[in-house]
Amino acid sequence: MITYTLSPDFQFSQSNLYDFETCSYRFKLRYVDNLKWPAVEAEPIQEAELLAKLGTDFHLLVQQHLHYQQLPQADQAEMALEAMLVGDESHKLREWWQNYLCHPPAILQNATIYPELTFSTPLRGYRLTARFDVLAISPDGTFWIIDWKTSQRKPARQRLENHPQTLVYRYVLAMAGSPTLALPLKGGGLGGGEKWGISPDNIKMMYWYPAAPTEAEIFSYGPQLFEAHERRLSNLIEQIKDAVQNNNFPLTEDSRPCQYCVYRSLCKRGIKAGPLVEMETEAQAGLNISAFDWEQIAEIQF
Repeated sequence: MITYTLSPDFQFSQSNLYDFETCSYRFKLRYVDNLKWPAVEAEPIQEAELLAKLGTDFHLLVQQHLHYQQLPQADQAEMALEAMLVGDESHKLREWWQNYLCHPPAILQNATIYPELTFSTPLRGYRLTARFDVLAISPDGTFWIIDWKTSQRKPARQRLENHPQTLVYRYVLAMAGSPTLALPLKGGGLGGGEKWGISPDNIKMMYWYPAAPTEAEIFSYGPQLFEAHERRLSNLIEQIKDAVQNNNFPLTEDSRPCQYCVYRSLCKRGIKAGPLVEMETEAQAGLNISAFDWEQIAEIQF
């Protein structure tokens, strides 16, 4: 009998927790066997590739914009951003970009801003990590997690609320693990290992859609939710540890996600990819047709 173990330095994230909840066998293939199977995720391929690139480019544009805003010669920096708006996808990307410039999250105006900020915290013998597109600290002391969502359509609010990302990000911030700052902005830098004492009451999370810039979804937090999320995340990690120890990874009974799973041919769940137009929101935003680099897109999973 083959014995499986997770590496001691394995890090849990919203991405791999979502994979396990969707299909435990997919989790095994991806994170235990480290198998990268180059199957097409969605048809038509070119449109799917374009959608994936659009999401990556938009994240990069906003990250650079937030950085440039704090530098001298900001006007010259804007010209550099314009140079990024080229290529076959420039029309849609420019539309999203204009939506961002005209309807940015209002909280950004007076907040201390940290883009691309990573936190981690210990949980059940492993580390649970979260990478925020933006962490904004408002003058009233509220900590805003802002996540750019470049999917073609918004999921239902309840689906967002129950998604592992919404749980993990708020929980990890409340635990205030060791942050790693990529681009220090307003308010100065943030030293490695520094911790904030953050009350769950002072945490909010926003999903912002360039395709629907006035329809952001905002989720508050609090001690009761924090405790409930700690129980759910702890139980989920324990389930995964047990599955690995006992090599027990059953296939999902819901075959719908199989249409867009790169491992579907290994499970005899089909070979042909599903139509992009019917692909669920979280899968759309996680597309990576050409590179199949799961870690690269881990934090823009849906």
